[in-house]
Amino acid sequence: IYVSVFGDNSWNGITMATPVRDVQVAINISQPGDTINIYGGIYYEYLEVTHDQLTIRQASIWDTVIIEPSTGDIVENALLLIDGKFDITIDGLIFANHMYNYAQGIYVRGLSGDIAIRNCEVHDIHFSSDPNAPVNEDTNAQAIIIEGTDVVPTTNIEISNCEVYNCRLGYSEGIAINGNVNQFLIHNNHV
Repeated sequence: IYVSVFGDNSWNGITMATPVRDVQVAINISQPGDTINIYGGIYYEYLEVTHDQLTIRQASIWDTVIIEPSTGDIVENALLLIDGKFDITIDGLIFANHMYNYAQGIYVRGLSGDIAIRNCEVHDIHFSSDPNAPVNEDTNAQAIIIEGTDVVPTTNIEISNCEVYNCRLGYSEGIAINGNVNQFLIHNNHV
């Protein structure tokens, strides 16, 4: 499936000449085993992976793909939510400019597994849009968080070659593995 800021959501997205406009539309119309190729641009939306066996990536290494909320748009905690999904790869995307308490760049939760987050950037995730806001135990944001929230562990998680910077996370972390998670690799990241 192809996505472009010059695309149209009424198109089918199955060729480079007929890309859809929104990444979430591409996710929704994709099938298990598909790859979503995103051309360069800023995509103002929140994303949620809706099924297993999916790769979401920049169309080429020359495409800069930025996912961020539109100005004043605060409807979801996470710019990318993966909840109870398996065999998901996120490659070469930038998640940025999400600013409010409990904001998240990438959030994996529930009984999930075989998740790879590679070559991504997460920046300017802040618990507040006010740079002088006081920090306390109730001010939190996360750049990348993996949270095993099921009695069966979340397994086989990879976060590699990613960069996290310019974030104000309050009492939380840049990259966090929380809860019931095993078999994870955090490799070659710059935080």
